[in-house]
Amino acid sequence: MNERNKQGWEDWGRVDPLWAVLTEPEAKGGNWDPQAFFATGKDTLEDLLAAVAGLDLPARASSALDFGCGVGRLTRALVAHVESVVGVDVATSMVTAAERFNADLPNCTFRVNSRDDLSMFGDDTFDVVLCHLVLQHLAGPALVATFIAEFIRVLAPGGLLLFQLPTSVPTPPRSAVRNTLRPRTRILRGLRRLGASPVWMHRRFG
Repeated sequence: MNERNKQGWEDWGRVDPLWAVLTEPEAKGGNWDPQAFFATGKDTLEDLLAAVAGLDLPARASSALDFGCGVGRLTRALVAHVESVVGVDVATSMVTAAERFNADLPNCTFRVNSRDDLSMFGDDTFDVVLCHLVLQHLAGPALVATFIAEFIRVLAPGGLLLFQLPTSVPTPPRSAVRNTLRPRTRILRGLRRLGASPVWMHRRFG
């Protein structure tokens, strides 16, 4: 996994984990109400399941994997549909937050996975594999393809795989150069390498 990408999510997990997962403008700065936040996960999952209801999948509902789980927004929602759910994320800080927010669910567990695969899981392990609002954050198309192949590998026969991936990223002409150069991001990454606290940078630069 790209180390710079991993560090970014580690920092967000400490600074503003709910907003980092679901970036509603008015919720930035720790202003997400947790109950409302997790309700969006339930709504999202219900919409996804309704869209594939005619497939009659999964054949079983024993176990599920939520890839890129963040703080467990969808992991928590999956518990109503399968016996046990595992959420994995690249950031330890996100997994720690997920464990805190979902401590009331004994059949919901979380693990850190910073590898470029899902080798921590065997073949045919999960009846449901879910990946939503995650793959676009990975370091390039090759890694995305690797993980899609891994989703298929760990999916049990008769299982249900749900993943979302943008097919394009529209860029307004005026912002094309700015988005390519990303001067603000580069400056903040430089400060981070020099040891600046992510909490301080968030408070100072928003």
